[in-house]
Amino acid sequence: MPAVIGAAAWEDTAGAALSLSACARGRRWAEALATLRRLGASEKGPRLDTVAFNVAMSAAVTGDSESWRHALQLWAQLRRTPGLRRSAVTCGSAVHACSKGQAWPKAVALLRAAEVQGLELSLVAYNCGIAAWKRGQRWGSAVEILREVRRVQLQPSAATQNSAMSACEVCHQWEQVLILWKDQQMWHQQSAVGCATALRACVEGGHLDAALGLLAAAGHHRCLR
Repeated sequence: MPAVIGAAAWEDTAGAALSLSACARGRRWAEALATLRRLGASEKGPRLDTVAFNVAMSAAVTGDSESWRHALQLWAQLRRTPGLRRSAVTCGSAVHACSKGQAWPKAVALLRAAEVQGLELSLVAYNCGIAAWKRGQRWGSAVEILREVRRVQLQPSAATQNSAMSACEVCHQWEQVLILWKDQQMWHQQSAVGCATALRACVEGGHLDAALGLLAAAGHHRCLR
């Protein structure tokens, strides 16, 4: 592992951010955290800012199975640091960290707080929120997040819609699964995962004719291949 760049080597905050970004791109999350600590301990030169926290948190989220805890520690540290404000990137990284650590209630709480503050979150953060509601078997809330994605003019991916469909499936909301499947078709985002979920919904809901029709349509669109 390359040596951590000392704080004295940074001429300005931009230079420190570049050093942290290099760590994040290389998934060297431990080095990114050490760099952030050096930056915070420096009495001269660049100081900690929100960008530095964002980059370090992003690095921690992409680390090993335990590194997500460090991302949440950085989130807490940012909240305690005078003069710094959380950004959409910061909150998104915190939500992602909670999802990775299966801390679903915390992920939902962070998502709600971000919405109250009017932060523009990424699609990844919303996907984590849907996964959290699926874990909590709150299918209605998962669908509401999907609607929120469209309200903020983000383009939901097939993964976003599949996750919402899965949340409905685990709660045996077969009709809602089929509604979301029709949405996938409308957005031309049919996927093998979504099609399989819709097919199970047809069978479990006793809609055998619909299941046969879905199979025929799936073969036409090749979404099961």
